[in-house]
Amino acid sequence: MQSNIITLLTDFGSKDNYLAIMKAVILTINPNVVFVDITNEIPPQNLWEATFQLGTAASYFPDNTIHLAIVDPEVGTSRKPLLLQTPHGTFIGPDNGIFTLTLKKDYLYSPEAPASNPACEMLVPDECQAYHLTNPKFWRHPISDTFHGRDIFGPVAAHVSTGVPIEELGVEVKRVKSMVLPNLIRTDNKIEGKVIHTDQFGNLITNIPKEALTGHNVTIKIGGHSISNVDNTYAGGKGAQALIGSYGLLEIAINLDNAEQVLGLSINTPVEINIKY
Repeated sequence: MQSNIITLLTDFGSKDNYLAIMKAVILTINPNVVFVDITNEIPPQNLWEATFQLGTAASYFPDNTIHLAIVDPEVGTSRKPLLLQTPHGTFIGPDNGIFTLTLKKDYLYSPEAPASNPACEMLVPDECQAYHLTNPKFWRHPISDTFHGRDIFGPVAAHVSTGVPIEELGVEVKRVKSMVLPNLIRTDNKIEGKVIHTDQFGNLITNIPKEALTGHNVTIKIGGHSISNVDNTYAGGKGAQALIGSYGLLEIAINLDNAEQVLGLSINTPVEINIKY
């Protein structure tokens, strides 16, 4: 699948030259690449944050986009380098669960999330293909044990962008690593979820989808705080407020302030919704 667009999601940050070096290697193979940085500020080795950021951004890009995702705590070990071909783009990176939400976005709020899977693996969906990258012809040499972004993932992404068939890059696999995600627990009059992300503004984003709240009168309990209505905008309330944000998920925010800091709450904080009929 030929494409000039390569997105980048890494924990490289901006202090060092790792990102520039990887881009240089890619441009050496295909000087016509257009880079889009989803973010390079993932906290070091934070796979969940990488999974969330990639899984909620990728669908906005053209379907022939190549997504290069590198948060790789196990770089240099036996973990597999991976390519995923999906109806909505090509994804390249380590097989460590980083693509969990790319393959199954509804795992954010599904009771079927792979939380109970002791192997932390998932079957590749029927509409997708996964390849263990094994063909060194398309890598940069010599290969560093600590920088597969430069020597394996970046070169592979560049070659894919020039139209190299993905079948030449490796061998197909049917199972890939998945992450353990917080499940959404629903009963007749209660929903239990968790905070799964805090954004730049300190908004507390949960795994509770808009559909779970639509048409109901609810009371939201989080960290000792109780919120009795869902606002439409950040400017719609005073103090701690609840609203449906741009991800389509319930958020807890404070207008003109930082809810994470003011409320002293963070990722994995439980959220309880009591539904009134």
